[in-house]
Amino acid sequence: MREQRINSLAKYALLLALTLVLPWLTGCPGNPGGNANDASLPPIGYDKDCEASLEICNNRDDDCDGVVDEGCDCATGLQRDCYPRARNTLYVGRCRQGQQLCIKGKWGLTCEDAVVPQPEDCNQQDDDCDGFVDEDLETQSCQTQCGTGTQSCNEGTWTPCKITAAKTEQCDNEVDDDCDGLVDEGCDCKSGSTRPCGSQEGECKRGTQTCINAKWSSTCEGEVAPQTETCNNKDDDCNGKIDDGAPPRTCRNDCGEGQELCQVGQWGSCNAPQPSLETCNNQDDDCNGTIDDNLSRPCQSPCGNGAEVCQKGTWQPCSAPQPTTETCNNKDDDCNGKIDDNLGQLTCGQGGCRVTIDKCNQGKIVTCQPLTPSQQDFCGNGIDDDCNGTTDDNCQRCLPTRTANVLASSLQQDAHRDAITALAFSPDGSYLATTSIDKTMKLWEWPSLRLVRTSAVHTQSVTAVAFSPDSKLLASASIDKTVAISEVATGKTLYTQRIHTDGIRSLAFSPDGSLLATASLDKTFRLWLFRGGRYPVTFPAQTTAVSSIAIAPNGKQLAVAAGLTVSLWSLPQGKLLHTLTGHKAGVNHVVYAPNSQTVASSSSDETVKLWDTGTGKLLHTLQGHSDTVNQAAFAPDGQSLSSVSNDNTLRMWETQTGRSLGQVKGHTDWLQAVGYSPDGKTLATGSDDQTVRFWQCPVTSCSGSGQTLCNGVCVELNTNALHCGSCNQSCKARGQFCQQGTCQCPPGQTVCNGVCTDLTSDWQQCGACNTPCPSGKQKCVNGQCQTGCPAQQTLCNGQCVDLQSSAFHCGSCGSACNGRCCAGTCYSFSSTIHCGSCDKRCPVGASCNQFCRCPPGQYACDGSCVDLLQNPKHCGLCNNACPPHPQSQQGLCQQGLCK
Repeated sequence: MREQRINSLAKYALLLALTLVLPWLTGCPGNPGGNANDASLPPIGYDKDCEASLEICNNRDDDCDGVVDEGCDCATGLQRDCYPRARNTLYVGRCRQGQQLCIKGKWGLTCEDAVVPQPEDCNQQDDDCDGFVDEDLETQSCQTQCGTGTQSCNEGTWTPCKITAAKTEQCDNEVDDDCDGLVDEGCDCKSGSTRPCGSQEGECKRGTQTCINAKWSSTCEGEVAPQTETCNNKDDDCNGKIDDGAPPRTCRNDCGEGQELCQVGQWGSCNAPQPSLETCNNQDDDCNGTIDDNLSRPCQSPCGNGAEVCQKGTWQPCSAPQPTTETCNNKDDDCNGKIDDNLGQLTCGQGGCRVTIDKCNQGKIVTCQPLTPSQQDFCGNGIDDDCNGTTDDNCQRCLPTRTANVLASSLQQDAHRDAITALAFSPDGSYLATTSIDKTMKLWEWPSLRLVRTSAVHTQSVTAVAFSPDSKLLASASIDKTVAISEVATGKTLYTQRIHTDGIRSLAFSPDGSLLATASLDKTFRLWLFRGGRYPVTFPAQTTAVSSIAIAPNGKQLAVAAGLTVSLWSLPQGKLLHTLTGHKAGVNHVVYAPNSQTVASSSSDETVKLWDTGTGKLLHTLQGHSDTVNQAAFAPDGQSLSSVSNDNTLRMWETQTGRSLGQVKGHTDWLQAVGYSPDGKTLATGSDDQTVRFWQCPVTSCSGSGQTLCNGVCVELNTNALHCGSCNQSCKARGQFCQQGTCQCPPGQTVCNGVCTDLTSDWQQCGACNTPCPSGKQKCVNGQCQTGCPAQQTLCNGQCVDLQSSAFHCGSCGSACNGRCCAGTCYSFSSTIHCGSCDKRCPVGASCNQFCRCPPGQYACDGSCVDLLQNPKHCGLCNNACPPHPQSQQGLCQQGLCK
């Protein structure tokens, strides 16, 4: 069918080509079809230039008669759908329409590719296109060698031909006896044939099997069959494995039964339980016939050593002594390492006299005795000092309105000669220290204001001063980059240390007195363990000069002012906690409140800000000054704050609300320093006008015995150097004090040129004022100038010196040391056998730079520098030796703990 269609298309294409080409060959593509000599009128549409030819149905007017393809049914080459059967069978079953081709203007007689109804065949299809599949094909006749039979159409396939008279299939004849299409079906073999049987694996041998009556016999002649596997290094069961599955055999020892396994033809070792170390499990582990025999182990309790015994598989309680209830017997009854602890406490007294003590002391029950009450309450400390049941009785907060006393060069010979830079009261209320641009630090008795001494150890302005918490040491700092520490009682300078590379602005002692904090213009701040010359914490350098530093009264925090910010650091870890920002100009000073919960920052932006030290949150901004605020101080009770400024005023504030309590004027120049006396009754201010003023609340009468009201202040005229004998009658000479209302020099001294002088020993005032000893006779002995020197001294260049200790004449006159002189020999300042002083020897491993210093992370113990984190003889603490470790038999210290 496909080939016929292709041939038709080829014929059509040839005809079409002739139709299109022929008019051009004849020269008459438009002849209307009449005779060339026809004189009749041309038809409508006649083209006089047309050359007529035969009309060939090509969609052109070939005969030039004005009509296209007249007499044609269709255009040659066209196609159309066709179906030469009843339309109700189209698209039913397999029937489909075909294509009819137009040839020479006539539709062709054949319908190419049409599928029309056919007789039904057994093929699971609707061949006759009637809507049914394989209908009327239930059976048909068929022919085989056995004769004629029948077969039926089943699911598109004719079943095998079924012969009614089929025979029974016979074996061994190679004939399809039952005519089922299969030959000798059901027969196993051909009778008489043989085949090998059995296994050739291992110890097995093959035999022969014979076919009898088309069936293989059940006997394998000559076969060696598989046997039960035995331990003989052979494959008895013929499975390709030697001695596998050989049953184990039973064996026995002292601990019980076991089995032996066959391996390569040999019996292996017995796996019966073996004797082991006896353990507490109610079993005979060592198989000696006794369960848990004689098992014991050492044990201990907090009270000592003992043993545990095993019984029926369980360790019995330790026999070591056990803790008992603690009693007051000077023994550790409960074995917690503490004697007579947790036996309760006794409390007695009230207010500042209240005492709480342990009931038991050294094995005896004690009696509680209250503390002795003070003669009066110290205002502002929140304590009932006189133990009368009332706290701070007869105290009231007020705004000072006038100066009680003034330390000024015009009023007192001993006062400073330049601007005051800092002041501090001793914690015990006995002294006042002041510093100045005049390069000195002065120590005054308080409240008499008698000058105790003037210190001139610094070479430039002294900028800061602080007492140790026990009031025994006094520290000062200077622009000359040094810190000096001296004894308050003797004035002896203990240390002079240069710890910064630029001027020092501020310093502060820690509450326990072990550390000294310093702040410097070199953009650094430090914590100095001054007794050991070490820095326990290293802080990062700042981006600008550090102006102030303070340690919280509880010792847990450090405040540092640098530039516009204040930073809060944890102690002793040295971790940054908060950065306080908000000031618009540089911060000049920081100070903590007595409860350590608030810190105040004073700034050049004319404000004081109060901050919460726990959260870093701003609490209040104190506004009222009209110029730079230089410093602030909390009252001892923490309820009020005083600040001083370049506007020449002192202002007071209520810390709880930030409310201004008013201002006080009196100084004639900038105020630089402010501080409260420990009892809170007096407020001191230092100024560029070279004066220190003391502000107190005015009173109208004095209740204290022997006191007199002078300028609104109660004073004792018998002892007050500013009011000696009468109000405003001050002691003028340096070194004088007031005794029994009279200004006096110390015993044996006389006033010379306004200074108390010992005429018996001062070579410039020898025997009388302004009577110096001649050159070369500078020694004044008992008021007489003498030639020569006392014992142990030598006259060098007109001065009596000790050649054993003089750094300028060490061992001999003129032999100067670039260090220190010890026993007539010069040693450098870095000498470890005379470090800081001739009798100071450094520990082994330490270096010397005016002070002995162990390497970082090490501390001095028993004359040597050791690492307390790793040294087993000094683990965590000096002389804390670790016990021997069970493995190494030596002490083991890790991270300061014995392991």
